[in-house]
Amino acid sequence: MCCIPDDIRIDFSSLDDHACTVSLFDLPDDTGLIAWPQATINGETIFSARIGPTGGKRGYTPITGLPSWGIAWYINDKLIPEIYVERGQTYTFVVEGGNDRTNPARYHPFYITDSKEGGFGQKSEAEQKKQRVFAGVSYDSDGYPYPTAAGRYCEWTHKTIDKSPEIETFEAYLETLRLVCDDGEPAYLNWTVAPETPDLLYYQCYTHNNLGWKIHVVDAGYRSPRDGNGSSSLASSTVVVILAVMFTFTTRIFAS
Repeated sequence: MCCIPDDIRIDFSSLDDHACTVSLFDLPDDTGLIAWPQATINGETIFSARIGPTGGKRGYTPITGLPSWGIAWYINDKLIPEIYVERGQTYTFVVEGGNDRTNPARYHPFYITDSKEGGFGQKSEAEQKKQRVFAGVSYDSDGYPYPTAAGRYCEWTHKTIDKSPEIETFEAYLETLRLVCDDGEPAYLNWTVAPETPDLLYYQCYTHNNLGWKIHVVDAGYRSPRDGNGSSSLASSTVVVILAVMFTFTTRIFAS
């Protein structure tokens, strides 16, 4: 006789606290789909931050290993890219994640933290103390936190249906989406990276978990290993100078 599975209980009395970390996108993957390569952004100082779909079995969860609930940050129209910033440099994030706090599904203030999970606004006071916030959150006169980067809502939406399973590159997937924006203005988050900033941070949503991804904080002149090497631009320049000197010296020897 076949075994009867345990009953599943659903508590309809619970509040909408946006703490759910399970979605249909997180079911075991037996499709053999390959995740899109991790996108990176290096050398930019202005970033657009908008909302978009996670890309299903090729996107957020396969890339990060974290659960998602169907949407994620698109930075400069890339799905959760790893961003490189330099200490001492100032960066501007143009945030369009929604500013209507009465509509939680479309309210995603942007902030920068050391938390891999995010969701500062939904945490208890004790949980908030476990996070370090580096930009995007201020405190009122009573000591309560509030987000400072909540602009109009812009979302990349499917033109028809989610075609991520049949599309092998994110660039081609983006062609199946269209950008829809509410009226209003974006928010601007200006962040000057302090010298003591840790090497790894995350851009996140203030009200929900697991929408963002990594920010790599590096010293001035660093080059990301995007092209297969981690050498700095300063080191590269030094090599060029040395080669030029060697060439000049060799030329003089032969000339004499």
